[in-house]
Amino acid sequence: MQINHPTYEMVLRMEFPKDRPCIEAWPEGRISAMPLKLPASAFKFQDGVAELRIIQPQLGGQYFIHWRW
Repeated sequence: MQINHPTYEMVLRMEFPKDRPCIEAWPEGRISAMPLKLPASAFKFQDGVAELRIIQPQLGGQYFIHWRW
């Protein structure tokens, strides 16, 4: 997700199928090629749900949730 206008909160959520859970999930944030430091409390992964919640994301920032089956 790319942030193109000011916003207070951004939430990315992935729900994985119960019959095919992923092995690992991790967040990523960047502006162009520069990585963004994400707060440790921004990402949660439990019970087959990965959620990235950023308060006041940076304009032009790109945020991702990656996973591995």
